[in-house]
Amino acid sequence: MATSLRSSAMISVALYMLCSSSMLVVNKVAISLFPAENLLLILQLASSAAFLWIMGKLKTFPVDPLAMDKLKQSWLVASVFLLNIYTNVMALKSCNVETVIVFRSLTTVFIAVGDARVLQGKQGPNLSVLASLLAIVVCAVCYVRSESKDVIQPRSYFWLLAYMLAQTADCLYIKHNVNTVNMSSWGRSYYNNVLALGPLAIPWMLSEDENLEHLSQQGALGFLPLLAVFLSCLLGLCISVAAFHCRRQVSATSYSVIGNMNKILTIMINYSIWKKHASEMGLFWLFGCLLSGYAYSVVQDK
Repeated sequence: MATSLRSSAMISVALYMLCSSSMLVVNKVAISLFPAENLLLILQLASSAAFLWIMGKLKTFPVDPLAMDKLKQSWLVASVFLLNIYTNVMALKSCNVETVIVFRSLTTVFIAVGDARVLQGKQGPNLSVLASLLAIVVCAVCYVRSESKDVIQPRSYFWLLAYMLAQTADCLYIKHNVNTVNMSSWGRSYYNNVLALGPLAIPWMLSEDENLEHLSQQGALGFLPLLAVFLSCLLGLCISVAAFHCRRQVSATSYSVIGNMNKILTIMINYSIWKKHASEMGLFWLFGCLLSGYAYSVVQDK
């Protein structure tokens, strides 16, 4: 039984890491070629919701049908989920992938405290844990100082900080919801995607920059932009389900550390496909953040 649970956890973590490591780069490419963040997210959410609805009707996956009591339990989770993905896309739109990863790594510091105090009822981290968390902060500060203003513009900090806070709330609150609300991972993903669609529809309809005619004039409806959008929708579906499976198996802090560590593959992909990446010194401090996150996971388990 224990071996079966361990294998299930390893598969869940591996699937989440595969999806997560690719999603950030694909979203960066998609938002660069298809500059319509609201429409991009609507397409991602709608395609995931439609797929899960069909699989539920065919009884291929155990997708919970829409019910008022579960909608009431899920609306706040969906709000946090939407805030997280929206701030992520806006951060990617305003700066490079490496900078987003650095600020994401900072969430480990906040989540570590919240995970210990809120979710597990512990007294707080020990000195070894504090040292590794402090190392993350120091490396992040050095990264920001090493990058030019062209890489991190002043307006980028708003979306980066908003993403950092949204990611913290996402890891802590959704982990709490997973532990207390009885739903399948497929059902949670379905509810999240359905409930998050509504708030995005209004800004999309009001935006003149996101109508199809304007996008066509910009060349955003060509083969490559639409291919990037399709891949982002496919990965969005995979990661939304894989994330819930992974959350069931690990703590909120471990989930955050796993998300940070798989970004090594993300960095390699991003560095190889184009020149929109950090400087060599910036990459040095970025890897310092990720290694500090790994050190934190080691000392936390002792």
